Amino acid sequence: MKRQFTIISLILSTGTWFCCVLPAMVTAIAGAAAVSTLISSMPWLVTIGKYKDWIFSIVGVLLIVNFCLLYISAFKKECPIEKKEACQTTKNWSKILFWISVGVYLIGLFVAYALLPLSVLLCEKGLGYS
Repeated sequence: MKRQFTIISLILSTGTWFCCVLPAMVTAIAGAAAVSTLISSMPWLVTIGKYKDWIFSIVGVLLIVNFCLLYISAFKKECPIEKKEACQTTKNWSKILFWISVGVYLIGLFVAYALLPLSVLLCEKGLGYS
C-alpha cells in the first residue's frame, strides 16, 4: 500500500511540471515563439495550467498522507521476520521515491508561484533583464 501511494505521489507531483515548469523553462530557453509552438502541439497544457491551484493542493495533501504513512509510528507496520530484508529494501525505496516526489513538487511550486513575482521584483530593483 505504501509503495503504491509513493508511486502515485511521484507521478502526480511530476504532473505539476507540465502545468508550470515546462512552459516556463521553454520560455526561458527558447522564447515565447517556442511556447506557442509547444501549446499548439499540446493544447492540454492550457487546461492543466487553469487548474494548477487544485493540482498543487491535491498533490500536497497526497504527499502529507504519504509522509504520515512512511514516518509516523502509528501508521508503520513492522516487517515480518521471514521477509525482513526484502521488506526493508521496499521501505528504503519508498522513502527515496517520496523525497524525489517532494523535490519535484517543490520545484514545481517555486516555478508556478514564486518565479514570476521574484523576477518582477528583481527587474524593479534593476537586477534583472531590462
